[in-house]
Amino acid sequence: MSEEQVEKYQERMKKHYGVSEFSKDERAKELCGVRPHGQPLFLPHELGFACPVCGASDEVDLHFSEYKMFLWCKRCNLDIPSCLCVKYHEPNITHEELPINLKIEKATKIFLDCLEEKERKCEQKEEKSYE
Repeated sequence: MSEEQVEKYQERMKKHYGVSEFSKDERAKELCGVRPHGQPLFLPHELGFACPVCGASDEVDLHFSEYKMFLWCKRCNLDIPSCLCVKYHEPNITHEELPINLKIEKATKIFLDCLEEKERKCEQKEEKSYE
């Protein structure tokens, strides 16, 4: 996607979401790349994601970011790695919260899965370029 296309897309999104400025993360853009345009089959909240800062978990406030492997929270105006946005359901058996180490282990697994997927896609692109 060209820079001009990205700018046009951002302008449309600013009007749609009613925000004056989106968060920018050049490092995320460089390392992860820009997400292609399209309509996702499921929205982030339907996949069990929630903002770790404010707790937003609805179609109004939580969206897929322009960066791959990131989500964007409208309330916080932050691009957040999706592995940090996993919503953990507390067990109904007890009133105790799920231990933090189990939450961290799950987030780490998801993050590493994302990196493996990125590596696999890069390798596929390299193979295609050699053909």
